[in-house]
Amino acid sequence: MKKLLLILILLVGCSFKQATYTSTVLVSNENQLLLFDDNELVSLPANLDFEAGDQIVITYDGAMMETYPAQPVDVTKLENKGKNETILNFILRYLETHPTISQEIEVLGIDPIYALDIKGLTQPQINALSYVLGFEKEIILATYEELSDQGEIIDMVFNDGLLFQIYIDDLNFEINIYKSGLAAIWTKGFLDYSDGIYQETITFKSIS
Repeated sequence: MKKLLLILILLVGCSFKQATYTSTVLVSNENQLLLFDDNELVSLPANLDFEAGDQIVITYDGAMMETYPAQPVDVTKLENKGKNETILNFILRYLETHPTISQEIEVLGIDPIYALDIKGLTQPQINALSYVLGFEKEIILATYEELSDQGEIIDMVFNDGLLFQIYIDDLNFEINIYKSGLAAIWTKGFLDYSDGIYQETITFKSIS
């Protein structure tokens, strides 16, 4: 009888095992909810109660499906802790102001000299950014000079794709985009992080 009671206690204890995971919303629409922390992109069913930049505490059973994006198993609660934007929120908001960037491309290029700088983007951030933007084709790490030498970029036009050069530190940002159709965009400015939101002051912008 005692053994049976012990087994029942263990089973009940296991059935109520829960864990929490905190992440920031990158995308919230009628199709899905995408969140990102420092290293992992997470997908949840659509929930329009949340918007980009919200920090969400997920209560689940502690297991993640090994997909990309990862999917928490048996989610029982989502709690909004307020705004806590990541640098990816700032980049996505910037790109939304340039709708031609979303035109269909064959290649997404990331300049490693910029992107993998100590204060630039990490590889998990690059992967999350490319997924959110919907680039499911070839992703390459190449510099502007390398693509120019290979004949991929001619007169600042990347005929088959889009090349990001992104540099961000604590005080300023620089984003250079080379694309066919809209040849080049250069933006420089200063960033301020207040109340969980990135605010930018643009000091230089040029479109060629």
